[in-house]
This record gives sequence, structure tokens and C-alpha cells, in this order.
Amino acid sequence: MQALVAHSIKPSGPAKSIGISSRYELLLLMTGMSISLLIGGYQFGLSNHTVYLIEPLRENNPQILQNDWWATSTLQYHGAFSTISAALMRWGIIRETFLIAYFALVVLLHLAWWQLNRILGGTGATYLLSVVFFHFSDAGFGLGLYTFLQDSSILPSNLANIAMLWAICFYATGRIGLAGLLLGISGMFHLNHAIVSPWLWAMMLVGEFIRGNRLDWKWAAGTVAVIGLSLVSVAPVIRQVSARSYQLPLREFIDLYVRLRHAHHYDPRAWSIFFWLGFLWPIPLAFISFRQITDEPASRVVSIFHFFLCLQLVALALAGFWFVNETFIQLSIYRFSIFVKLLSCIGAAILLIKFAPNWTRKVALPLLILGLVIGAVVQRGGGVLLDMMPQDQMDYVAMCNWVRDPANTPRDAIFIVPPQEQGFRLYAQRAIVVNLKGVPQLSSELKEWRTRLEDVLDGDPMRFAARYDQTLALIRQRYESLSPQHFTTVAQRYHAPYLVLEHEITDPSWRLIHTSGSFRLYRLQ
Repeated sequence: MQALVAHSIKPSGPAKSIGISSRYELLLLMTGMSISLLIGGYQFGLSNHTVYLIEPLRENNPQILQNDWWATSTLQYHGAFSTISAALMRWGIIRETFLIAYFALVVLLHLAWWQLNRILGGTGATYLLSVVFFHFSDAGFGLGLYTFLQDSSILPSNLANIAMLWAICFYATGRIGLAGLLLGISGMFHLNHAIVSPWLWAMMLVGEFIRGNRLDWKWAAGTVAVIGLSLVSVAPVIRQVSARSYQLPLREFIDLYVRLRHAHHYDPRAWSIFFWLGFLWPIPLAFISFRQITDEPASRVVSIFHFFLCLQLVALALAGFWFVNETFIQLSIYRFSIFVKLLSCIGAAILLIKFAPNWTRKVALPLLILGLVIGAVVQRGGGVLLDMMPQDQMDYVAMCNWVRDPANTPRDAIFIVPPQEQGFRLYAQRAIVVNLKGVPQLSSELKEWRTRLEDVLDGDPMRFAARYDQTLALIRQRYESLSPQHFTTVAQRYHAPYLVLEHEITDPSWRLIHTSGSFRLYRLQ
């Protein structure tokens, strides 16, 4: 067998050229990128982004949120991302840098997509067809509502996803050192990737050994990169995880972490039949397509497909239909289903395009471009998915901005806010009693989170467990129905003299100090 070095790998057939060789192919690639941007859009400082920007905010100024329980007493585990974000905040360029970086991630996603498609024997047409299949099957989501560019923001998981995708490309084309480096960078940015990357690397190594290829110094360098960079994520938190986990009965952990807060991520029984169909339908077609693979680079990609598919089966068995322990749940293995989805859509496109009439190939691209233009006009530059994501109202963000001014509220004040809100910590830079978005990871922390939700909502929060958007609506309804006397009790218990509501109260204990749209800010007399 040939030695495993980059120059010795000679793809055969359609995979011989994986670059962009004409203006027409460049147009196909740009169309694919445009579809991703139209579906996903871009946002900064909203949804999950509000959680990930708190730690860098506090790195620059530890006095911010010094009285906030979640910010100071729960596990924060995105060290590399937080350090980079904190530096960008200090330099005043985080918004501009993240915007540029997001567009770079879209470009890198599709360049890797193009290469994998060509390695597997596809053409420019199959690339674009696979993009259509991918995005029109559950809007590009894999199992657990994960996608390559989650929440249309610069998140640690998104950086890790694209790094891992390029590691797969480099592995397939024999650039082993770069593959190991990118896998390590993937693990450096996200803890879940830091756990999976060494296993993926081990699978790659075993696969080459079975093929009879020589394992040279590049494999050793790659191994050092994978393990060393992944430890950047793992080392700072491993002691905390071991000390603060398994302090709730497993059933209670599942109720709080899975069914109340993350049913859309972790509970397969909560996913609709249409969601399942959108993920599963291309997989059998991909198996048929991949049976025809003969060259070595393509066989490497197929082995990656099998690895991630088996990983999903393990997740479904041990952290889906049965739950073995809280650590296995927290590994978030479903997030890696996006690689199964992308590769299966490529395989399905390669198989099905053979049955497409010639006239469809002539009209498909113009129709797609026309649809993109119309969609961009209708969306006015926003993504389709952004209209569906639960977001704080702009009036609420305006109130947060007013609160942030030290002339209006003290920096060390604690606020009672609607638990369905997301951005108060980030925009107001003030402590809150609790919200649903800021869920801690470890069971010892979940106990306090549950207690705070019980106190603010005056009852067991599990009564609101439903689909995530429905849970938010139920919590909002409950919060707004509670009496001023109840909030007085909560304020005294948590030393939180400020209260945000969407309705007017006339209790003499509370004085109205600011309004923003439907939102009212009260202070305890």
C-alpha cells in the first residue's frame, strides 16, 4: 500500500479536480452561499449570543454583574472565545469583526462543502442541489435543532463546526498535519468538540492503519495538536465538572435540563415527525451513492460519514430514548448530526441528479437566483430563521439600555425580570434574580436555578415544560399574573429592589420610575 503522504494520494475520476475551474462554477458557489445567508441571516447580541458575551464582558470589568448569581457562581467554559471577544470589546471593534468573521464562516462552509462534493464524485450541479436539499430539509438543522451556524451569530460552536469541517477536508486530501491542527482548534473553541475530536482523530488513524498506509511524523504532529489544543477547553473545567456534577437525582436533572430547558436539543420524543423525516430521508440515498466509491480520498469522507452516523445512534440510545447519566447528556452529541446531514445531502444529490431531465438543469439556476432576489427583497436583508427565533422586543432592549446608565440605577443593583427574557444581563449590565436562558450546566447549580425559578414564578417550573417557544409564552403569562405582594416577598428575599413588568400595578410598595413601550420599571419603596 502507498505511504500516507499528501503527494501520494491521487484521486481518480470526478474527484481529480476539486477547485473552482470556471465562472459558471463560481456562480454556483455564490448561489449556494446566498441561500445560506437568506435562510440564516446574521445577528449580534441576541438570542444565545447574549449568554456567550457575558463572560468577555466581565473579563474586561469584573465589577459588572458582581451580584449576579449565574455570572459569578456557575461554570463558564468558553475560555478561548471569551478571551478573544474580550480583546475585541476592549478595542471597540467586536461588532465589525464579528460581522466580517460571520461572512468568512459562510464562505469557508461552502468552500469545504464544494470540496467534499467534488471528492465524493459530484459536480457543480450536485453541489447546488445538495445545498437546496440541505436547507429545504428542516432549514438546515440536524438532530436537536443544531446547525453549522447556530443562531446566525459568531458562537464558539460555529467556529468549532467550521474548523472540524475543514479538518475533514484536509484529512480526505491527505494533508494530515492540517487536519490535526483544525481538529485541535475545533476542540479549543468548544468543549463538546474537545471531547469528540480525539475520537474522530483516533478513527482516522485506525482507518489509515487498516488501509495499510504509513503513519509518519505528520500523524504525530496532528496528535499533539488535537490533544494539546483540546486541553485548552477541557483542563480549566474538568475539576469543577467532577466536583459539582451528580448532585441531583438523574430524574430531576432530566426534568430540569432536558424537558424544561432543552427539549428541542435533547429530547427526541419532543421532535416532530416532519423534523425526523427532514433529517432521515437523504441517508438511505447516500448509502446507495457511497457504495460506488472506489478512490481513497472519497472513502475517507465516507468513513467520516459512518463515524458521525454511529455517534448519533449512540446518542439516541444513551442520551435520548434512555438517559444513562448527566455527563453523557451534556456532551450534546446531537450537534454533530450536522455532518451526517451535509454528507447525506451530497450523496443524495449525486444519486438523484442522474434522473433529472436535461431541461431542469437549464432552468434551475435562473429560478434559484430569481427566488433569492425576491427573498432578499421580502426579508430586507434579514434571514428567514431570524423571524422565527424567540427574541426580546426592542422596547425591552431600550429599557435595558436606560437601566445601564449609572445615573438611573446603581451598578450593584439586582433586578426581578420576566424569566422568559434573554438580554438584560448583556444590555443593562445589571444582576438579575433568574431567567430561563441562563441555565447552568451542572446539577449542583441546577438546584439553585430551580429554586430561583420557583420563587419568582411562585410554583414548580416543571408545569411550564413544553416546546421551547410555548414554555416561554407560559412563563410570561404566569409572571404577569402574579401579585405585587408576591414580588415584594421575592425582592426582600434576593435583595432585588427593582422589578420589570409589562403591566401597570398600583401597589404603594412599588414606584414607577421608567417606561419603554409596554415595559415598566418599578422600584421598591
